[in-house]
Amino acid sequence: MNLLTPGVMSGLIGASSLLQSTNATMALYSKEAAKLNPDQGVMGRALGYVGSVQASARIESEKAGEELEEAQAEAKEKEKAEKEAKLRKESEEKLQARQEYAKTPIDVDTVEISEEGQTVLRSHASSGMGEPSGSVPVEARSGDSYDPKTYTSTGAVQSAVVIAPPAISVSV
Repeated sequence: MNLLTPGVMSGLIGASSLLQSTNATMALYSKEAAKLNPDQGVMGRALGYVGSVQASARIESEKAGEELEEAQAEAKEKEKAEKEAKLRKESEEKLQARQEYAKTPIDVDTVEISEEGQTVLRSHASSGMGEPSGSVPVEARSGDSYDPKTYTSTGAVQSAVVIAPPAISVSV
């Protein structure tokens, strides 16, 4: 915001022009003071005129100061309002971005169980062991019917040999 409002400019120009108008009067006073027999009346009138003009210039200067303070206060209020508007706009944009992100579908990886795996799961469930725990059944570990598979990132099947730790049983 421009701090040089019409009131400030008017006060500054008024004070400046009033002070410049005292130059001629002070020059007259100086000439009289330089004489051997100065005219005291002329000197008194010149000083009186200078004093009243300087008082008027002081009043104009004070008005300019008051106008400047008001302009500064308005500038601060405007700046504060602009900051609040900017923060409000940014928070609305963030909220909108969050809402749009929440609406986007989530990419989900899917896993397909081969027919061999489904057979193992059915045999595991039918044996009365309850829900499968995700481990390979003991029969399949040692049997030839189970062929573990590893899948690459492209989805191709890769055969792999799984080395199972030996089963240890302890009797007490």
